[in-house]
Amino acid sequence: MKRAALVTIVVLSTMPLWAQDAPLPLTPEEFASLVDFGTSLEELNAAIETGRLDEYQDRIIVVDGTVASAMVYSPDPNDFYAEVELVGGRWIGLDAVDINRAYIVMMGPEFAERVPERPPREPVPGQIIRNSEIIVAGTIYDVTPDDQGRLVPLIVAYDARTR
Repeated sequence: MKRAALVTIVVLSTMPLWAQDAPLPLTPEEFASLVDFGTSLEELNAAIETGRLDEYQDRIIVVDGTVASAMVYSPDPNDFYAEVELVGGRWIGLDAVDINRAYIVMMGPEFAERVPERPPREPVPGQIIRNSEIIVAGTIYDVTPDDQGRLVPLIVAYDARTR
């Protein structure tokens, strides 16, 4: 028992020494000013409607939702380009749903393996296909009308993962 306590004290007393040698590249405040984990599709759509979308410019936003559609325009890994329709919603009463959406642009070889040109018969874990739930980190590039004419955010993805 004394030996375990001594080992714990020695380890804890040396932690500040090695921690000081490896400073973080950003302070937590700097990180929070660059990356926004607290934004939802609903908040982005509301910001467009109220003219406040500029609050989200120049920051990396992290949003999640369900893939409603995925269209690959250039399957070549060196020139890969796909657009993913990301949706989320909530029930209003018992018979109406408020749907929020964003279009996600995925470019580059890092997305070529994860966004198939055609839906596979047997999906591979991690593939971004219709009805998969994903989380996306990206920046708002512009707004664009959806199929009902409502303006929605167009987000360029840095990375995306299935949940």
